[in-house]
Amino acid sequence: MQSTKTISRIIGILFISAFFFYGYGNYLVDDYLKSNSFNKQNSNSAIIGAVMMLINSVVVLVIGILINKLFKKNYNLIAKAYLFARIIEAFCLAFGTIFLLQVVNLSLSYENNNITLEILNNRILTAQNFNFEFYNLGMLVLAMSSILFFRFLKQTKYLPTYLSTIGILSYSTFAIGILLELLGQKILGEQTGIYLSIPGGVFEFVLGVWLIVKGFDFEN
Repeated sequence: MQSTKTISRIIGILFISAFFFYGYGNYLVDDYLKSNSFNKQNSNSAIIGAVMMLINSVVVLVIGILINKLFKKNYNLIAKAYLFARIIEAFCLAFGTIFLLQVVNLSLSYENNNITLEILNNRILTAQNFNFEFYNLGMLVLAMSSILFFRFLKQTKYLPTYLSTIGILSYSTFAIGILLELLGQKILGEQTGIYLSIPGGVFEFVLGVWLIVKGFDFEN
C-alpha cells in the first residue's frame, strides 16, 4: 500500500524533526534569557528559537493527524485518543512558548517601563517555570497515550514486537520521570527528568528512522 508507506515515512521524518525544532529552539531561547545581554540584536536568536518551538507544536499535531488517518478506519477509538493526546501536547508546548516570548519582548523595553533588571529576571524565572509546567503536562499526556498506542501496535503487529515493547518501556520510564519532576522528587539529582527522558528520546529517533525505512506493516 503505497499511500500508507508514504504517510509512514512522513511520520518518521516528523518524529526526527521534532527533536531539532524544540531542542535547538529551546536552547536559543534559554541561552538568551540567561545572558543578561538584552538588546534587539541578541533577541533575534531567541525569537527564532521561539518560532522553532512553535513549529514543533505544529509538527506533533500533524503526527497525530497522520496517525489518525492511518488507523481510524479499523481502530477509530485508539486513533482518536492518540490524536487528542497530540492536540493537548501541541497546545501545552505552544502555551509555554508564548510565556517565554512575552518575557523576550519585555526584555527589550523593560527600562522604558521602569522595570529593574532584578524584576525582569524574576519575570523570566516565572515564565520559565510556566513553560516547565506546561511542557511536563504535555509530555505526560504524550507518554501515557503512547504507552497505550504502542501496546496496541504490539498486539496488532503493525510494528515488530520488540520495537513496540521498547516503546512501551521507554514511554513508561519517561512518564515516571515527568511525575517525579512534577512532585519535586529529585531521586537522580537535578537532572532526574532529563535522565529518565533519554530512553524515550532515543526510541523516538529510532522509530523515526524505522518508519522512514520500513513504515508501519499493514500487510501482516
